[in-house]
Amino acid sequence: MSAEIRHDRKIDAPSVFRFLILHLAAFSVFFVGYSHIALASLVVFYLIRYWGVSVVYHRYFSHKSFTTSRTFQFILGLIGTISGQRGPLWWAAGHRKHHRYSDTELDVHSPHNGSLFHSHIGWLLKKESLETDYELVKDFAKYPEIMWLNKNHSIGITGSFIFLYILGAWLESAYPALGTNGWQLLVWGGVLSTLLCCHVVLGLNSINHIVGKKAYPTKDSSTNIWWMFPFMLGEHLHNNHHYFPSSHTAAFKGFETDLMGASIRGMEKIGLVSNVKKPSPEKYLGDRIDNVEKENVMIRPTALN
Repeated sequence: MSAEIRHDRKIDAPSVFRFLILHLAAFSVFFVGYSHIALASLVVFYLIRYWGVSVVYHRYFSHKSFTTSRTFQFILGLIGTISGQRGPLWWAAGHRKHHRYSDTELDVHSPHNGSLFHSHIGWLLKKESLETDYELVKDFAKYPEIMWLNKNHSIGITGSFIFLYILGAWLESAYPALGTNGWQLLVWGGVLSTLLCCHVVLGLNSINHIVGKKAYPTKDSSTNIWWMFPFMLGEHLHNNHHYFPSSHTAAFKGFETDLMGASIRGMEKIGLVSNVKKPSPEKYLGDRIDNVEKENVMIRPTALN
């Protein structure tokens, strides 16, 4: 076996500790109580964290589905760190490697190379997984401010937790009738939304390679899972994405919906982003599996950009 294929099996103790603490902290929801404000904070901050991963880390830094100014690029990267999924370069490098070696022995995310647990979260607890492969992200590693964000990625999630606690404490003092407080918002909007975002994103490379429907004949086992739309908001069309990775949207057919892609078009309309890569439905519909004879024939190669 080549040196490239060998993987470090050493567990990273700090990562395991953070993983356990965050999950155990979720049980404090039974002690901090419930309020409508708490539920709203869960929904709002889940959307912020998930948007940061889906649009920023995934479609921008990993696939360059659109371009933007250097200033807004930094702002996007900062928003991405709110998700708690490390830095933009680390995330993009790992995802680019996933596409390059999807479902092969070099793909640490694949459920076909080990247990479902390992493909979902186990790989993230290994020491080797904490390293950023800068060779895969040279296009963004040239920006000092993005390198800084990558090394100081805890700034986003830490800042969001502090903000939620302060907001809750202020609301308790100014509007006691709302029935909320600092600890309640910290748990609901901070801990719970972070965990939900984490497992939904991780599920793309584990669950979406086991169950679901294969709409396009890619060389990997990626699938679309329609009932995951409420959580994935467009990323549930995972097989579509693997077929055309650089597209800003994974919705190729009229009935398919991708709210993340829609938000990119919204930013384009107000001038925040440009050069949005768009699929041609008329061109790609003919390649769907229900329109071709052999499902395992790769019609259009997947690419990073």
